[in-house]
Amino acid sequence: MSDIIDEREEYSEQLRYSHIENGFEMDLGSLIMQRHFNYKTIFDKDVPIVSFNGIKALSLGNFSVISGKPKTGKGFSLSLIIDGFLNNNDVIDSNHSERHKVVHIDTEQSGGHAQRLINTVGKLGGNNDLIEGYWFRGVAPDPLVKIVDLLIEKHHKEASIFIIDGIRDLSRSGVNDQEESTKLFNKLLHWTQKYNIHIIIVIHQNKADKNATGYLGGDMVKKAELHLSITKDKTAGTYTIEAEDTRDAPIDSITFMLDNDIRPIVVDEPTKSRKKTRPEEYELETHKTIIKRIFNDGIKKNNNELIDKIRFEYNIGDSLARIFREYYINAKLIKVTGGGNKKTFTIYDSKLFNY
Repeated sequence: MSDIIDEREEYSEQLRYSHIENGFEMDLGSLIMQRHFNYKTIFDKDVPIVSFNGIKALSLGNFSVISGKPKTGKGFSLSLIIDGFLNNNDVIDSNHSERHKVVHIDTEQSGGHAQRLINTVGKLGGNNDLIEGYWFRGVAPDPLVKIVDLLIEKHHKEASIFIIDGIRDLSRSGVNDQEESTKLFNKLLHWTQKYNIHIIIVIHQNKADKNATGYLGGDMVKKAELHLSITKDKTAGTYTIEAEDTRDAPIDSITFMLDNDIRPIVVDEPTKSRKKTRPEEYELETHKTIIKRIFNDGIKKNNNELIDKIRFEYNIGDSLARIFREYYINAKLIKVTGGGNKKTFTIYDSKLFNY
């Protein structure tokens, strides 16, 4: 492996960041022609390869994020997803028959621990011989980026899904460097688009909330096709896979527990009131109370501020928060002024809120 890396060092250096960012031998005229589209254009990428309960979840040419606190079942959740891709299970399935292999790159765990994903998939539905695993705990970021380049180029003709478990280890300056995060994001775009693959990224969450750690985590979540948050209910002994943000139709949560053979088995959620996910499910007075709380300081909110407030108040993701925002506007609970990045929001009529 070391000889191969040495031989390809110059090539990997060119690939470290996307050609779009580098401007490396870029013909702008050709690029513009290649990227032009209209209503007749048919894109052969964005092909669905994994569905959750019949709803598209993962597609080619994109990446997704799985986040969770330590020891909350991220590995078991991955096993369930990969089992669905390879074998079709009760909640996750795939109609994709080409390049039906998976490559698992683990940068955090030892080889024995990383192998658990392969072993768990074998216990669930078999076909774990279609998973190739690599562990690189302790390897520095620079060679790691080169290694991922090599592995994707090596396997992309037979594999559609690549897992990078421990994306922060590819960052030379941790999770809070904005410039490094942007460069790593561009690498993901390069890998997914050039090789037409799907990359699943695994990253930790903050201790205090469900946000992915650092600027790196926040950046990846915002730009991912799908963000899945994994939580563990210690009392019930269950784990939940919840779609925090998605570009497509909302995805129902999946709850599972481990059987005596340490296999994830899908179960119904513990008995509790169902979480409301649509603004129409709430009473109008509830919305008014929350809007009054959001604008209690009397200051207009820009789009990001409003979305963050809605997310906090309803404990929902970005996609749903945007739906709530549009509901507020259409119901004349809030009004918008300005356009583009200068949009601001405020209460539509203070009389409605007994001011």
